[in-house]
Amino acid sequence: MGTITISLSDTVEKTLRRLAQELYGGGRGSLSAVVEEAIRVYDELLKTRRRSEEVVYRAFKGERLVAEARSLEELAESLRKRNVDFRGLRVISSRGMRSVIRGGYRLN
Repeated sequence: MGTITISLSDTVEKTLRRLAQELYGGGRGSLSAVVEEAIRVYDELLKTRRRSEEVVYRAFKGERLVAEARSLEELAESLRKRNVDFRGLRVISSRGMRSVIRGGYRLN
């Protein structure tokens, strides 16, 4: 078990002490318990966010899934190994496309 000394703003310290009182009765070790639980919850949140940010590319020929990969290069290599003709394939990404924003003058 390690010991860490940290500095918190007054408002965060008050919140921490209030949570320790509400959740663990404010006894010995309650501050540590609140901080440990908060770090565990935050870690799970970050893991979930990373998983949702992972991109998966899927290649379809008609309605049939032909290949799946984590990058376009990996997908192309997988299709080459399977001798799949690239023409007529539909590639879908698990991440939506960003909208294109254009600025400037338009002349007709």
